[in-house]
Amino acid sequence: DLVEDNIVVDNSTPVSTAKAEAESRMKPYSDLLKSDKFTIRGTMKQKDGDVMEFPLLYIRNGADFCIEAEVPFEDGKAVKARVINLNGTAYCAIPAMSVYYVVDDGEELDDFGAGTFSDEMLKEYDFAETGTVTLNGKSYICDVYNYDGETHKYYFDSNNQLVRIEEIYS
Repeated sequence: DLVEDNIVVDNSTPVSTAKAEAESRMKPYSDLLKSDKFTIRGTMKQKDGDVMEFPLLYIRNGADFCIEAEVPFEDGKAVKARVINLNGTAYCAIPAMSVYYVVDDGEELDDFGAGTFSDEMLKEYDFAETGTVTLNGKSYICDVYNYDGETHKYYFDSNNQLVRIEEIYS
């Protein structure tokens, strides 16, 4: 229910207090990622002029991971695709199109495979600010971090449960 219409932001929390509170809110998520064995379900949304949304499943077991998504294809239809990284070799599979191949070593999977869902990456973030964001009449706490020219936003509900991750690339 996090639709971005009529977002209202209040960044009135002092940064020194906000950073400690943000670290406290992020701890359960960080602990999950440190465990190195987890499953995350969500919806990925990309803005390339048009907004594309697709369900995402991410499973990690140590260095091995699987990413499954229903990627928009054509005429509003989606195709299920998987990237599986096993023992250092990455495979891509699109069963509906009978496409299976080994991903070239030159292709960058590390950023997604280990980036968004990596405790090591979280440690590199620079805290920027905390604010209250109102979406559809509900208030969320939004902690903002910067990393290598990118903006990362983490939205928490009133129970300090992480409900949304937003990554903004230039």
